[in-house]
Amino acid sequence: MTVQIPGFMQIGWVKGLITLVFIQAIVNAIFTFNPSILLVVLLAEAAILAAVYVALKIRGRQKAPLRGENTAFLHQRRGLIFTVGGQDETLRMSLAQQKPEFIGFICSDKTRERGYQLLRELCVDADHYKLEEVDPLNIHEIRIKVELILEWMARKGLQAENIAVDITGGTKTMTIGAFSVSEEKKIDSQYIFCREYSPQNKCVDGTQVALMISDFEHR
Repeated sequence: MTVQIPGFMQIGWVKGLITLVFIQAIVNAIFTFNPSILLVVLLAEAAILAAVYVALKIRGRQKAPLRGENTAFLHQRRGLIFTVGGQDETLRMSLAQQKPEFIGFICSDKTRERGYQLLRELCVDADHYKLEEVDPLNIHEIRIKVELILEWMARKGLQAENIAVDITGGTKTMTIGAFSVSEEKKIDSQYIFCREYSPQNKCVDGTQVALMISDFEHR
């Protein structure tokens, strides 16, 4: 019996989201040996896929904002929100290329100090950043904290088109939580990676890829 894969799942960026994020999130959840965490991850992924399907249907007669093109660094942002993981090289790339005025960090207890260290290095004052610590496996909490940062940026005078959510770092559940909020609020999202690394595990210059995952502002 042949299994028919839904057409929208064969779109390049959707396939990437499933293989790079969703499958890894399921594997990580399985190895927690906690059925509740696995259930939350599966339900969250199903909800995101359903939202993507509905969005593509609704925008079928328009140019869809869902892209997957290497264009994220072409757009400077007044506000950038990051899910912070164990390495910060791609985060530094985004900050250097897009030069945000306001920075939001979603960190776990293990990456909180890394976030503060980076802010100190860049001499970012307290009026221009907001760092929120989350349980990296609690999607509900992650969503709440992303929304808090968006509200803070709004109070600073930023509009949705001034902001992007960078879902590169952190756990897969942090990525899912942040991405789901960005889609609901029609905030652009991006994912940064390198095609080639040096023996010192540094990104080889010129191999950076800055994908626009959702592009509501520049479609």
